[in-house]
Amino acid sequence: LLLEAFRAFITGEVSEAERLYRGIVGTHPDEVEAWYQLGEVLFHYNPRLGKSIVDSRWAWERVLALEPEHVSALVHMAVIAASEGNDDEVDELVRRALEISPEGDAVVWMQALRAWVLGDPIEQESVTNRVRQSSDFVAARCAWYVAVPSRDLEGAGAMAQLLTEPSRSQEVRALGHVWLAHLEMAQGRWRAAQDQFAAAEAARSGSGVPYRALMSLAPFLDLPNNELAELRDAVVEWPADAAPRSTSAGAYFSVDDGLHGQLRSYLLGLLSARLEDNESALRQAEGLEGISGRPEAVELARDQALSVRAYVAWNDGRAAKMLKKLEGARLTGLFELTVSSPFFSQAYERFQRAQLLEAEGRVDDALCWYSSFAEQSVFDLVYLGPAHLRSAELLERLGQRQEAAHHYERFIELWSECDPEFRPRVAAAEERLSALGATAAVD
Repeated sequence: LLLEAFRAFITGEVSEAERLYRGIVGTHPDEVEAWYQLGEVLFHYNPRLGKSIVDSRWAWERVLALEPEHVSALVHMAVIAASEGNDDEVDELVRRALEISPEGDAVVWMQALRAWVLGDPIEQESVTNRVRQSSDFVAARCAWYVAVPSRDLEGAGAMAQLLTEPSRSQEVRALGHVWLAHLEMAQGRWRAAQDQFAAAEAARSGSGVPYRALMSLAPFLDLPNNELAELRDAVVEWPADAAPRSTSAGAYFSVDDGLHGQLRSYLLGLLSARLEDNESALRQAEGLEGISGRPEAVELARDQALSVRAYVAWNDGRAAKMLKKLEGARLTGLFELTVSSPFFSQAYERFQRAQLLEAEGRVDDALCWYSSFAEQSVFDLVYLGPAHLRSAELLERLGQRQEAAHHYERFIELWSECDPEFRPRVAAAEERLSALGATAAVD
C-alpha cells in the first residue's frame, strides 16, 4: 500500500496519493511513514493547487507524536510556523532539530531560517560566513529558506548574491543573477530585474534570455508590443538546442537540462499569442503536444500547450474557454522541479487562472489561487505583490475590511520601493488602506 501511494506521489497523481495515504493512516494509525508521506503530499503540492502548506500541519503533528525526534517533521513544522508568523515556535522547532541532528547541510539552512525570522544580526552574519564556504546547493537552499518561509527579500538577496561570487562556476553565477532578478521584481523593480538578467547573460551566454522572456509575460507588467516583439526575436535567436548541460549538483541547477528547445517553443507560443499572432502561437502549441521524452517534461509540455491555446482563446474573445483550458492543466510536477524552475512552477498560468476566476465571479476560488504565491518558490514571489493587491480589492468588495487591510499592507510593504511607473498602484493601495482605517474608526 505504501509503495502504491508513493508511486502516485512521484508521478504527480496528487489526489490519488492523498487518498491512498489517508486510507493507510485510517487503517494503520501508527504507521509513521504514511503520516510522513501524507504530510509531504499536502505540504509540497497544496500551493500548486490553490491551497496552503498550513493544511499539512496535522500530519506532521501526528508524525512527531509517534516519533518525537523525527528531524524532517520538525523542519517542515518550522517552515509552517514561519509562514504563520509564529517566531517563537520557529525558534523552538529549529532548536529541537539542531539538538537532535547537529551536523549536515540542513543545519545551515535551518540556522538561516531562524536567523532571518528572528532578525538576529549576529546569527545572520554567522550563517552568511558559513554559506560563503558551502556548496552551491547549500547556498541556493539557504536563499530559498530566507526568501520564502522567512519572507525577508533583502536577506534573500544577500544570500543569492553569494551565488554570484567569483569563486562559483559560470552557471552558478548566472543562476544567482536570475534569482536576484526575481527578487527585484518581487519588489516591483522591473528595471533592476532586467539588469540582473543582463548580468546572467554576461556570466553565461543564454542564461538570461528565457527567464527574462517568461517574466516579461506577467500581466501586471503590460509591456508594449514593440518590446514583446523584440523579446520574441531574442528567443528565436537564443541557441536553445545548443545549451550545455549542468555540471553542478542539485535540481536548482539541472532542472531545465535537455528542455531548452521545449521552453523556447512555449515562450514563442505565448509571445506570439500576446502579439495576436494566433497562427504562429498554435503552431508552437502543436509542437509542444508532440513532445516525447522524460515523463515530467511531457507533462509540462502538455500544460504549456494548454496555456498557449488558452491565450489564443482569449484573443478570440472566449474568456470562458481560456479558463477551461487553464483548469485542464495538471500543475503537479514533482516538487523538486517546481521550486527550482519558474517554468515548472507555472506561476504565470496560476495567476492568469486566478484573474479569470475573479472575472467569472468565482471569488472564493480566485482568492485561493491568489494565496498560492507565498509558500513555494522564489520564482513565485514575482506574483506575490500583485496577488496581495487583487486579494485586497476582492475582500474589500466583500466587506471583509480587516482582511483587505492586511493584504493592502502586505502589497505596500513589498512594493514600497518599486519603479516610478508602478508607484500609482502603491499610492492607490495606500489610499484604500487609509479609507479602511477611517471606516474602522467610525465603526
